[in-house]
Formats: sequence, structure tokens, C-alpha cells
Amino acid sequence: MSEDLSVLSGRDVLVVDDLINSGTTLHKFCRRLTEYEPKSLKVACLIEKRTSKFKADFAGFTVPNAFVVGFCLDYNEAFRDLEHVAVISNAAVDKYSA
Repeated sequence: MSEDLSVLSGRDVLVVDDLINSGTTLHKFCRRLTEYEPKSLKVACLIEKRTSKFKADFAGFTVPNAFVVGFCLDYNEAFRDLEHVAVISNAAVDKYSA
């Protein structure tokens, strides 16, 4: 965060993420953003794990604590081009591990 984020002061801020796993990084990021005193701070994500301690304000899907792939989410560069989101099986993890 080397950019001047003081421009956030008094503004409505929306943070957009693809996937929230544990939420630890996103929580720290949002806490840092609040130092710039935005008018409001909301989080939107495509996929949120049910086990995440951090809850988005807007979530497209909630999924179990499993590794998901597809729709631009990959596992070692595989499955990124799927047109849907899926849980990767243990067999696929073994097959595509680096």
C-alpha cells in the first residue's frame, strides 16, 4: 500500500475479492483501510467459505471448507477454464500436484 490512500477519507469504499478462505488477510486489509476514515467500508466476494471468521457484506456463494476450482479459480494452473465452480477431489489434488 504505497499509494496515497488518503483519497478514501469520507468516501464509500467497496473491497471486492474472489474468494474468502479464512478472512485473516482481508480483515487486516480492512482494518488498515479504516485508518483513512472512509465514510463506509463494505466487502463483496464471489465465494465465501462457511468457516471464514470474516464475513463479507455481500457474497455470491457460500461453500464448505473445501478447495474450490473453476470460473478462473485454479489448482496448479488446472481447472481455471471451467465454466462452473466445483470442489476438487483428493484424487485430482494428487494428480495435479506440482
